[in-house]
Amino acid sequence: MTVVTDAEREAMARMMAIMNGETPPPAPTGSQMVTESLSTEGGPGSPSQAEIHAMAKVLESLSKVTNEVIMESSPDERLAVKTRRDSNSVSVGEYKIEIYLNEQRAAGKQYYSIQHTGTGTVIADDITLYEVALAAVKMLNNNKYVNNPTVRRLFELDDRYTSCKIDAMSSKQAQKRAEKRGDMIKEDIYATKFQKALDTAGAIKRDIKAILEDASKANR
Repeated sequence: MTVVTDAEREAMARMMAIMNGETPPPAPTGSQMVTESLSTEGGPGSPSQAEIHAMAKVLESLSKVTNEVIMESSPDERLAVKTRRDSNSVSVGEYKIEIYLNEQRAAGKQYYSIQHTGTGTVIADDITLYEVALAAVKMLNNNKYVNNPTVRRLFELDDRYTSCKIDAMSSKQAQKRAEKRGDMIKEDIYATKFQKALDTAGAIKRDIKAILEDASKANR
């Protein structure tokens, strides 16, 4: 398993807090962060360039660890006895979440699809967020249909989140190219676009969290 440093973990925690709309922990100081000629101080509630670099390194390391990481999401206890796992899928009740890895996928290397185990019918594919896939499977097992408004809303939000991740990556790449050219105007424009994509992604994650909380209350 690839070793992840404490500084990288702290940077990831800050980035994920920002993506989730939460207050990030204090940034590390001193020699904890390799700056590589990048700014070490982000603005209030926004990641610094060094933190973005560290986050990318962490995500690259974590992409190699699939089953251990995604299994940290706690399944519904009522479905626990019906859950089966292997290296490439998670079966819950009558449905299976297939796990895929594509190094070239712009929205993230790991993604998911949902299949009905009895018929092999693909219910949804190219899902970016595991929590969306798992929540949809739980709802389908609880006699919800794929055209249920809540299920459809989850898939729509996942699509929007995927788009934001692609926008964030393309904006960051364009920002770096502008920086190399010394084009400060374009650099600022793409930095703003990058931050906007992060903010929107954070808002989408909060919407998904609210839907899951409401669904959990309704099932009590």
